[in-house]
Amino acid sequence: YILGTGDTISLQVSEESPELNQLITIDGEGTIFLSRLDKIFVSGLTVKELTKILNKEYSKFVFDPDVIIDVTKYRPIKIYVDGEIENPGLHFLPGSNSPISDIENFNTLESSVSTNTNNNENNVFFPSVIDALRKAGGITTYANLENIKITRINSISDGSGRRMATISLLDSINFTDNSQNIRILDGDTIYINKNDKPAISQISKSIKSKINPKFINIGLFGRVNSPGTIKVSKTATLNEAVALSGGTKFLKGPVNFIRYNSDGTIDNRKFRFNFSSKRGDYKNPYLRDGDVIYVGKSGLNVANEVISEITSPLQGIVSAYGFYKIITD
Repeated sequence: YILGTGDTISLQVSEESPELNQLITIDGEGTIFLSRLDKIFVSGLTVKELTKILNKEYSKFVFDPDVIIDVTKYRPIKIYVDGEIENPGLHFLPGSNSPISDIENFNTLESSVSTNTNNNENNVFFPSVIDALRKAGGITTYANLENIKITRINSISDGSGRRMATISLLDSINFTDNSQNIRILDGDTIYINKNDKPAISQISKSIKSKINPKFINIGLFGRVNSPGTIKVSKTATLNEAVALSGGTKFLKGPVNFIRYNSDGTIDNRKFRFNFSSKRGDYKNPYLRDGDVIYVGKSGLNVANEVISEITSPLQGIVSAYGFYKIITD
């Protein structure tokens, strides 16, 4: 563990010098103020590295110091998640969570939690890779959970820089082995590689292991029996969403499908509705949160319906006319 701004540490110098014991929080400059030693810079050091430094410095004032440092409060951690994830980008998680009663608020798997006993003997829960993926909205249908790359800031004594590891979460989502669901630390980056084909069974397991939400919200408008914003399963396809809305009306016309991709591009498809289309193909895609489908209606009418009813990511981003331009281009 590498110390940084916001961490709180307890310091014991020696049993013979209790007046030097302190509880200190690392300030915004990465420094702490210690009795006899004044202000010293500690951000970027491991507990072991800082212990070695303080033993040397306190030996000028104390006979045979035996410095003991414990992290009593962990700073919030910033991680970057990218690849086949629903909401890529920078995310924040608590550095630890305690007590047990707060575990549901922390949104973590009970089986994924590491524990540590501190001075008041409360269990402390640390965020894991699964917690990071859940915070980022869950994985896509093309996520390759066998090939997840994690980079981490290296300690000064190990040469600084960054190091990389590749892990697999397949055993974790199958509840057979959780050893690779490692603790994440401040500054970690997580990259989810892509499968050649969608892995729907993997999504089902990720829902059970709480990586992915069970339901998503999509907008379905036009010549369907119950238009509006509807909630569907994370593994649902376009045809299944239409069926949930009561099906299409007799004179339906073409289907327009719109998705805002995480890279800022727009996936805009237009095709004839075919209820026998294969799950996952171009005309019957697996759905994502925020997808918009409209069936056989004028573009401007549908645009007005969408803007008035649909939630994220469209509301507040484009006007009815802007949306009309997207669907008619």
